[in-house]
Amino acid sequence: MASTMASELLGRNLERRAQLQELSRKLQEQIQQVEQLKPTILNPTEAEHGKIELQEENARLKLELKEQQEEILGLYRVIEKLREENTLLRKDYGKRVTIRAKNNLLKKQVKELERARLRHRRDHSSHSIDSRMTQSSRATPMAEEDSSSDDDHTT
Repeated sequence: MASTMASELLGRNLERRAQLQELSRKLQEQIQQVEQLKPTILNPTEAEHGKIELQEENARLKLELKEQQEEILGLYRVIEKLREENTLLRKDYGKRVTIRAKNNLLKKQVKELERARLRHRRDHSSHSIDSRMTQSSRATPMAEEDSSSDDDHTT
């Protein structure tokens, strides 16, 4: 969204710049026309009147040029703010991706620890069963009864 806005603002900026160049070109043409008319004008009042009109047109064009330049500067400020916002969003996204990756790694580690715990429990329980079986085969019948009661407590 920010890049779309920036593209639109940049497009408008380029249009404004073209308009400014066109106005500047027109202004230069009018100045050249005045310079060309100076020697051919016979009546000084007409020359003064034309000069005043051209000065007014010149002042109007300069004012318009200044307004458009201010608008372009405003657009540049907006573009800069959008770039900063985009940078912050990218950093935030990067943090989220990093956190997600760490979270996935921790989940894998938890699964591995759970498997190891189950393996350890299985190994330990089979080891104790093996040791009880060897004890019961060596023991007297009285010891077998005791070992069977131990089985109830351990399971």
